[in-house]
Amino acid sequence: MAGTLVPPWFEAPTSTNEEQNIVSMLWGFTLGVGLWSGVKGYQQSMASWKRTHRVNTYIWLIWTEWMASMIIGIVSWCYLTSLINPSFEYFFLLRECCHNDKLFDKKLITNISR
Repeated sequence: MAGTLVPPWFEAPTSTNEEQNIVSMLWGFTLGVGLWSGVKGYQQSMASWKRTHRVNTYIWLIWTEWMASMIIGIVSWCYLTSLINPSFEYFFLLRECCHNDKLFDKKLITNISR
């Protein structure tokens, strides 16, 4: 099945059961780290809120970074399990999330080091 801007002769690569098992283990690890970092971000957000009673740049950057990382993981998992077919939209979303992830990383590091 060809998606938007994908030629009809394109064949999506298939993965073996062994590859799926490895990806599943990595996805589980990613979810665990994502949950841990979400809890840590929540704790930092609440501590900042109690101090200033407003949402500052640091809090925005924490949550945009976390959301971008989670979206990359979810979309990649859906593609690897063939829930999402290859299309322009998929690759564009993945590219934009990775770009935003790197951008927020740089801003977060700059904001922390001030």
